Amino acid sequence: MKTISLKGNGLIKVWSSFIDIDVPHLEEKFTYHLPLLPSANYMDAARKVDSRKLHMPTTAQFISLIDLVMQNPEQENCFEILSKFNNFHLWTSTEIITFKNGSLVYDNVDGSMPRYSASLLRLFDERDERVRLVSSFPRMKKMPIKEFLRSPYIVAQIGENMLESAERVISACNPNEAYFDISINSLEDEHRVTSLRNLGMFALDNKDPISNNATGYFIGIVPNKIIKRS
Repeated sequence: MKTISLKGNGLIKVWSSFIDIDVPHLEEKFTYHLPLLPSANYMDAARKVDSRKLHMPTTAQFISLIDLVMQNPEQENCFEILSKFNNFHLWTSTEIITFKNGSLVYDNVDGSMPRYSASLLRLFDERDERVRLVSSFPRMKKMPIKEFLRSPYIVAQIGENMLESAERVISACNPNEAYFDISINSLEDEHRVTSLRNLGMFALDNKDPISNNATGYFIGIVPNKIIKRS
């Protein structure tokens, strides 16, 4: 095995048949399995992640990955991740269910979470940290970065303890603005999924999970390889 140290306390591990990258995330490190792979839509990505016995990163975990590779753009694996971020949707495991009283934002890293508001509300009432409740979405698609990060919906996606890292990533895409988009057709148990991309500004999109108009890429996290930071 060959190792490559990265700025930002990351580490690339080159094995004989695959490559891992250890990514700092808050007080832990997560091992991501390279390369990013293409998918026709979110559900296709989720099936492929599951078939590889991997987990899909949350929005917050993916931002930590982008934050790390932005610090190492000259390294070939980091460059490849940035290239995908700059040109395609990158799927995260943070999903959304809308219902008449708002929206439930939840992390579904292993595909085991329910996709109905009643079940998710029970988890929320039990203080399950995987589930967050918000009353509204941002009012505009384009907005100043500070306003973007103050939105309760964006905070639910990213987490309050990740806002500093998120601001660093968002500002690197465009120092002034960020972009948000979601399409909702009804108020009851409508399922949407999350992708991140750079379209000249940081964009957080919420898509139909089976739409074939949202070709993108996914990456898996190795289960049970959460490395405590030294």
